[in-house]
Amino acid sequence: MSCFRDIPGFPRYRVNEEGLFQSFRAGDWRPLGTCMKNVHGKEKKRNRRIAFVNLWRDRKRHDIRVARLVLEVFVGPPPPGMQACHRDDNSANNKLENLYWGTPVQNKEDARRNDRIAIGVRNGNSALSESEVIQIRKRVAAGETKRGLAREYGVTPSAIRHVVKMNTWKHV
Repeated sequence: MSCFRDIPGFPRYRVNEEGLFQSFRAGDWRPLGTCMKNVHGKEKKRNRRIAFVNLWRDRKRHDIRVARLVLEVFVGPPPPGMQACHRDDNSANNKLENLYWGTPVQNKEDARRNDRIAIGVRNGNSALSESEVIQIRKRVAAGETKRGLAREYGVTPSAIRHVVKMNTWKHV
């Protein structure tokens, strides 16, 4: 069984390497639950579910991300520019072995590797298919105009330009 460590700044709380919390109440250590909250990403449409724990100090509630707290207690404070990352990209899995301090780019790479980013036809906003992207690239290389292809495929000329320059559909 893993041992619990005190949470700095919150003397009546502790956490273990499994991401489980305890609070000291009525003279005994008792389990403390966590909750999942929607957190908005940079794009307003993108919501993520993140595990939080509510800790009290001086009669004020502090909602703290579980992954960040586990890392701070067992690894130390984050280096500048780093954030708490989940190796399996599952924000409910807050075991220390699944967590690390990483850059936003590393976090995005985890999401891509774990197939958590909707690319191509899996993206609900996609107007093209993989086969259409391949055809568009071949036809532009053969000399057809982007404007004409845009009309034919029902997208904007800039969408065609992004497809051809590999700004979008990089995986195709």
